[in-house]
Amino acid sequence: KNTDANLCKDEQGIMRCLGTLEHAALPEETVHPILLPKSSALTRLIVLARCKESGHAGVSQTLANVRKRYWIPQGRATVKRILRRHCMACRRWNAKPFKL
Repeated sequence: KNTDANLCKDEQGIMRCLGTLEHAALPEETVHPILLPKSSALTRLIVLARCKESGHAGVSQTLANVRKRYWIPQGRATVKRILRRHCMACRRWNAKPFKL
């Protein structure tokens, strides 16, 4: 158990975040989300999958879907960076017009 960052390992050895939602009527995976490193291939794949599931709705919606189960340090900046670099549909949608 790591009390400095409110982290603990569950029975499977997965790092989970402890937070202020302890007594909320929410699913266990939302109350104690899995900690994902901000610069990881697994994090990138999960963010891209949630982006696709949400219909490429943007950073805020994708982040909300990710936070239902996972916690990423500096989440908004991480999701924004992943979508701008790796989601081709979002890149096309948000592209600026060509200028000479």
